[in-house]
Amino acid sequence: MSYSSAIITLAAGILAPNLITSAISVELGVDTVGTRWEAAKDLGVAGEGVHIVPKYLVTAAYSADGVKGVMKTGGTARTEAVRKAVEGLGGKMESFHFAFGGDDAIVLVDLPDNVAAAALGLAVSSTGLAAVKTTVLLTPEEIDQAASRSVSYTPPGK
Repeated sequence: MSYSSAIITLAAGILAPNLITSAISVELGVDTVGTRWEAAKDLGVAGEGVHIVPKYLVTAAYSADGVKGVMKTGGTARTEAVRKAVEGLGGKMESFHFAFGGDDAIVLVDLPDNVAAAALGLAVSSTGLAAVKTTVLLTPEEIDQAASRSVSYTPPGK
């Protein structure tokens, strides 16, 4: 499999104890080409001490005042504000979309960890202008690994 068109970003730093690499983002353009981890392995940059940045789906539902704010400053200003917040947490905003329905904004981001994702959600929700929901996104291979693990679980009432 060729990943010659893949873009790899490496940034030095510490994400967790003994991890030297703070960010690896492998962008393949098409998810069916392979997972971020597999692409990084094929390019020789994945292994011990390397952390693949988790991906999150962030949805926001604006309050009436939040909608007024978007109308006042515009959608591109909102996009840039979110991009700045994500980058300030050491992440990258992959895409930002406005939508009809229950969710007004749908954002796909790479963040260093769940703590950064929680910090983003808390910061946005604390304004009272948007209710935020953050979903951790998993690759099909991560689900395969989860399905293969043995779990000792007792259902409620059993």
